[in-house]
Amino acid sequence: MHSKYLLIDGGYDDDIVPRVYTGSHNFSYSTLRQADESMVRVMGRTVHDEYLRNFWHVRDTGWAKGGVVT
Repeated sequence: MHSKYLLIDGGYDDDIVPRVYTGSHNFSYSTLRQADESMVRVMGRTVHDEYLRNFWHVRDTGWAKGGVVT
């Protein structure tokens, strides 16, 4: 599985609406400015919480199988 997303829950840019940034790119300057990649921002508690549940599921599955999470 290959998945990249950034979750923000709290104050950001004078707003407290939870948000998810997800897409095909890496979070680096060159990828964001010079590559042909895409990113989507989704705002709202429901979507944010679904991504958060996915994060905990992937993390806990890795731990259960003896994986190292860094």
